[in-house]
Parts: sequence; structure tokens; C-alpha cells
Amino acid sequence: MAQQRLTDRSLAPYVDKDSLIHIVNTGDTTQYSGGSSYKVTLESLQPIFSGSSPSSYGIFGISDNTGLYTYYSTLQDAIDNASAGDTIQMFANYVESTVTVYLKDGVDINMNGYTYTLQGANGENCLSDNNTPVNCKIYDGTIVRVDTTYVNDTQDLCLYILDKNSNIKTAGVYFKSYETTSINNLGTLYGAIVNGYTRGIVNRGKLYSVNVTSDYETAIHCDSTTSEVYDSIGRSNGLGYGIGMLIPTLGGILMNSIGYSLGQAGIYLANTNRAQSCIGFSSANFGISSSASLVNDCKGYSSASVGFRTLSGYFYSDILGYSYASYGTFIASNVTTSTEILNLTSESLGGVGSYLSSTSSGFLIVKNIQSASHIAGTPGRACDVNGNNNIIIMGGSMSTASGGSSADCFYSSAPITVRYSNLSFRAGGGTAINANITQGITNTVDSQGNIII
Repeated sequence: MAQQRLTDRSLAPYVDKDSLIHIVNTGDTTQYSGGSSYKVTLESLQPIFSGSSPSSYGIFGISDNTGLYTYYSTLQDAIDNASAGDTIQMFANYVESTVTVYLKDGVDINMNGYTYTLQGANGENCLSDNNTPVNCKIYDGTIVRVDTTYVNDTQDLCLYILDKNSNIKTAGVYFKSYETTSINNLGTLYGAIVNGYTRGIVNRGKLYSVNVTSDYETAIHCDSTTSEVYDSIGRSNGLGYGIGMLIPTLGGILMNSIGYSLGQAGIYLANTNRAQSCIGFSSANFGISSSASLVNDCKGYSSASVGFRTLSGYFYSDILGYSYASYGTFIASNVTTSTEILNLTSESLGGVGSYLSSTSSGFLIVKNIQSASHIAGTPGRACDVNGNNNIIIMGGSMSTASGGSSADCFYSSAPITVRYSNLSFRAGGGTAINANITQGITNTVDSQGNIII
């Protein structure tokens, strides 16, 4: 017997508003790139055929276990009626003007490529956890805060996460604030793409894989010992830092991240407990500027100033500073405890390779320095030293470019005693060691090749 076609089957004996039909929503690609398949009631289609707008029957929907949707006119209504495990679907752009929407634990939001906008100078935020632990996901859309003025970093935001135990994961979501800071985070935030006019993100919690731009101030602004940033990018197109770790006392973590700035340091580190595997770029200031921080495997690049700068002590390792205009690295120790730098690489195409200074009773100790200037002439020195007699350099090389008759490799503008050993010099034009520098090592090598410095 031949298989009967669907169109050959008998007519339905009874149809009412609750009868189900099958539809394919081509704007929803959660199931398949060509669209997603759902069941709907005939009643839910009535507004479409009568010419009503989507708002007549709800822009936000939650499906039950049969695929049947219940629609809501506002996002807050949908969240209030959702249960943990539900995903709210968004079916059109939406503009809110009065309220902050409070997220719910376990309730996800799929924006399906649409835009949620909060407008007006009312102090409200687009979304918030309402200072209650929330774990949820937000997918594929744009969240906009507009038509307001900056007051502070706690209002008129795109997203405000207040509870330290909240965990918000985003994928393909763009947060944009036109006049204010975009996000304030005290919990954990993943994956956000952010643009803020004032600041991009103010962070006192944890950030993972965020990409942040600010138009005026710092892109990623951290000012708490609990601030942590991982695998992220911050770019300031104004007068702020790309990433600013402005920690009041030793704390905070910055790892595997990149900071850019058109007006300040690409990355600024103050009292940072751990900065590791980061890169800072600046076209106006320092690539990376550090104070009283622990820094490992970091690189600073600048086209206008110092590549990597530090103004006080602690421990640094595997540091590279590269400048097109000034010192490759600028290391100034002003602490009573020792400042140690292991593996310092300094390169300059516009000035001196490195600057080392100690102005307190603590020692500045550099173990393995590679310092070079690539310009000929007076400013093209490999390494300048300054301050008191507490600088120790153990191993490495210094070189200057050929053709500069007055460019010394190892230079001081005033008499200074430096303890240095196992250094190689390539003086392209001037002398290897300037006459103002006196060798501070008085001991000799023993029979095993050791020396006390």
C-alpha cells in the first residue's frame, strides 16, 4: 500500500483557538541555521493576521516542554513568570524607559540578535542582579543605555552586578552606554563585549574574556583588592588607561590581558599582587606603568614615551620595554627593601635603552639585562644609571648603534659607584663605560669561579 501524503489526509473534524500548528521561525537560529521549529496555538497567530504589532502579544516568550510559548510584553514580566531552567526568547527590539530589570537565578535570556534599550535620565540600569546571587546566561544581542547623563558608576548602567556570588555568562552580547559607564561588577562576568562613554567596566569582582572600549576614561577600571581580570582586552580612546589596576593595598590579579590607550598608559599597575603575561600599548604615554607590584612576563610598548616604567620596588621578572621615542624601560627604586628584576629587556628606537635608578637604602638588583639603543648620536645610549651607590647588575649585554661618536653604552651624568659583572658591551660610537661610573666590586673570583658582590 502506498504511503498516504499529508495533503491526502482527512480534514480536521474540529479546530479551535487552542489547536496547534507547526511553524518555522527563520529569525531564530538556536536549533538550525535556517530557522527553528515550534508549535503554536492558532490564537497566538491572530495578531499577525489582524495587522497588530508584536507588542500586542508579547516580545518575550517562554516555551513549555511541548514547545508551546507563553508571551509577555516586558522582560521583567517574563522573568517574574520564569522558573530555573527556563530560557526567555526575545522576538523583537524593545525600548524601556522606567525600570531596572532584575535577573533571576537559573533563568537565561536569548536575545536572538535583537536590541534591548533603556532610555532616559532616571537613575535606572538596564539589568541587575538586585544584590542577590544570580547564575544565568545571556546570548546574542545588544543592550543599550541612552539619553541620560553621568552621575556616578552605580547608576544609568547597562549591567550592575552587586552580589559577589553572582555569575553572569554572556555570548555574543554587546553592551553600549552612550553617556555613562557601561558595567559595574562585583561578582563574576564572562565574555561581555562592552563600550562605555565614561568607563567601560568598573570591576571589583572577576572578569573573564571581556573586550572593553571606553570613549573618555579607563576601559577596565579596578580599584579593590578583590579585583581580578583574566584573558581580557581594554582600550581607552580618551584620557584613561586601557586597564587600570588602582589597588589601594597589595591585592588584585591581572593575567593574560592586553591594554591599549590613546591618552594614558596602556596598563597601569598599583599595588597589584600579581600581573602576569600582559601587554600594554600606548600612543601617548607609558606602555605599562607599575608601582609596588609583582610583575612577571609583561611587555610594554610606546610610540611616545617609556615602554615599561616602574617607580617603586618589589619583584619583576621577564620584563620587556620597547619605545619609539624614549627609554625602553625606566626602573626607579625608592624603597628601603630590595627591588629585584630578573631578565630585563630594553629596546629603544628613539632614545636610551634603559634607565636604572636607586634613591633609597634598598638595593636595585638586575639579573640579566639586555639593553640596546638603535639610534646613532648622543641620546642613543644603551643604559643610564642614576642615584646612590645601591645598583647591582649581574650579567647581560649593552649595545649602541653604529655612527654615534658620543653615545656611550653604560652612562651616568654624575659620579656613581655601580656593582656590575659578566656584562658584554658593544659601543657603536662612544665608549663602553662612561668615566663617571666606578666599579663597586672589590672582591675577586675564587678558584671555583664565584665572586661576592
